[in-house]
Amino acid sequence: MQRQIAQFLAVGLAGNSWFSAFPLGGGGKVRGAILRSMGTKEGTPDLIVINDGRAIFLEVKSYTGAVSEAQKRCHAELRRARCPVYVVRSLDEVVNALTASGVPLRAMVDGTDMDAANTPRRAL
Repeated sequence: MQRQIAQFLAVGLAGNSWFSAFPLGGGGKVRGAILRSMGTKEGTPDLIVINDGRAIFLEVKSYTGAVSEAQKRCHAELRRARCPVYVVRSLDEVVNALTASGVPLRAMVDGTDMDAANTPRRAL
């Protein structure tokens, strides 16, 4: 699911937007210790979208996946910092989350990327 979301964001974000993933899972205890020593926060959401200087965080879960206690704590800290955090389980939920946060998205017509003037753009 996260790969699909990343592919969507690569072509779907419009305006002054940027995104990246935080690939923090896997690697075992040694990798985890190294990442923590470098400042990585436990429970950091999977994706960050920046739009006009504002950060929006996306936690990607399967339909049955649960948010861990560490993720709940991290999400609460981010919300205290006035950053929206969304748990998303589908592309529709990603679109809804970004729309709710005011992030502009390109229109898609028959799989063709369209700009705001409804002019086809070349896919990335």
